[in-house]
Amino acid sequence: MYEGSWRRGRASGRGKFSWTSGATYEGDFAGGYMHGHGTYIGEFGDTFAGLWASNLRHGRGTQAYANGDVYDGHWREGLQDGHGRYIWRQGHEYIRTWKAGDMHGCGTVIWADGDRYDGAWEDAKPKGQGTFRWADGGMYIGTWCEESGATWLSFTATQLPSLRLWPSSCCW
Repeated sequence: MYEGSWRRGRASGRGKFSWTSGATYEGDFAGGYMHGHGTYIGEFGDTFAGLWASNLRHGRGTQAYANGDVYDGHWREGLQDGHGRYIWRQGHEYIRTWKAGDMHGCGTVIWADGDRYDGAWEDAKPKGQGTFRWADGGMYIGTWCEESGATWLSFTATQLPSLRLWPSSCCW
C-alpha cells in the first residue's frame, strides 16, 4: 500500500510503501520506484537508510542486518561496492573497498581478539601483498596466494623493515 505524492499515475516525491509482510519503505520515489533517500525496514528487523536508485541500494547507506551485523558505506546496484565498513556482531570488522558485494581491493580486517590483516583482497579472500599481525605482536608480511581452495603465505620478511611491499597506488 502506498501513501504519498503521485505524478502521472506513479509514486513520485515523498511517500511510504508498506508490504503485506510488514516491511516498509519511507522516503523518495520517482516514476514508481524507490529512488533518492529513504529508509527500508524489513519484516525480520533488518534496516537500510540511505540512497536508492530504481528500487536498489545505490550510493551511500547503512544496512543493519537482523542478525546484528552492520555495513556502512557505498552501494552499487544493490551490492556493497566502493569504500565501506562491515562490522560483524562478534566484533570483527572489515574496512576499505568492496566490489559487487565482496571484499576486494585493499582493506583491513580487525578481529575482535585484536588480530588484523592489512592488504590486498580478491573475491572476499586475502590475495597478493599483505601483513597479518597477531594481537601478541607476531607478524607475517608477504604474498598471499590461493591454490586448491587453501589460502597460504608464500613469503615472510619480518626482519626487513626497509622492504616496501606495496605500490603506493594499492593500499596506503
